Amino acid sequence: MKSELYLSVNETSGSSNGVGSVGYTNGKPSSSSSSSEVSYTPLVNAGHLSSSAVASNKKDLPTPPTTGGPSSQLITTNRKTLHSNLRIMGLLGIANLAFSFYLAFGNIESGTCDISSTVSCTAVIKSSFGQIMNVPVSIFGITWNIIFLMGVCKVMMDDRVPQFLTALYIWCSLGIGFVLYFVAAEFIIGALCPFCTIVHIINITLMYFAFKLYTDLRSPPSLFNLISTLKSYLLFVFVVHMIVLIAYQAGAEEQHDEWTMSKFSQCLTEHNMVFYGSSRCGACVNQKQMFMTKDKGEADSPWKYVTFVECKDKHDLCTMNDIQRYPTWIKHESDGGKELERHEGVMNMFELSKMSGCQYKKEEIQE
Repeated sequence: MKSELYLSVNETSGSSNGVGSVGYTNGKPSSSSSSSEVSYTPLVNAGHLSSSAVASNKKDLPTPPTTGGPSSQLITTNRKTLHSNLRIMGLLGIANLAFSFYLAFGNIESGTCDISSTVSCTAVIKSSFGQIMNVPVSIFGITWNIIFLMGVCKVMMDDRVPQFLTALYIWCSLGIGFVLYFVAAEFIIGALCPFCTIVHIINITLMYFAFKLYTDLRSPPSLFNLISTLKSYLLFVFVVHMIVLIAYQAGAEEQHDEWTMSKFSQCLTEHNMVFYGSSRCGACVNQKQMFMTKDKGEADSPWKYVTFVECKDKHDLCTMNDIQRYPTWIKHESDGGKELERHEGVMNMFELSKMSGCQYKKEEIQE
């Protein structure tokens, strides 16, 4: 018996359509196609065809066109639409990162974001809600956006599309958690942070795109598969945030004792430094905490030496000194005299020392 490999050829067009069948006896192949349309040409005696020869002949046959790479087989959205959505997410992520940098390091007290006492970035960012474990929330915003943008790039370049899309969806869900946290903080403080609101809108939009792409997955990966596949990236995220936490915890440990703060507060008053603000202002409360001793009241803390003007009670004095925003520090030439210098916004020890001329380091303070 002879076995022969046949190639079907369309007699009308002469185009090759692929391997027709393996012949059986007398070189007569079996086929459901009409004999008037298809003829068969023996390629080679299949009985004497080695595996290497089969592979060699297969290379000569036309390769069916692919439908778009690994991602197209794993997600219902085509590659063009996927990349279009990812580009939009990338642009939004870059805008989000820019706002986060400004909220973390920009001069938000300059008036760009502080419109009034109730519409103020400072009132929210500088409040007690503006930090988590001594780390400013805006710093977490920076790390969140950097990792998000890395994830978007990975989806566009990596074959592990389902894993990275699922990771983006989870990461955006965490971002929504921070949005809810800040909205609750704004409600409690009684102030609205305009730039924070823009960031919130961007985060909600990113969540929409991430959820849409996640639901387009044909078969989302299991949690175990996600962790095992992306373990190196998860480790990177963990290490980055641990470095941030350690760095800010180390900075927070530099606290001044009560004696040092008392001497510094007295020096501020002696140099005619006046703090204008309001007890309802979150940033003012945050500034005041610098002069408070833990577990002690105002009367027993260095705060008692600070000259503070409550603008709610002394509105005329604040109007006379043109107080537009809280808190405002003014250095007068004498007690109630001519203004020499002013600063709007919360000031740290170094800034107050530079403006007043007072020393804040224990070894530099003289009895």
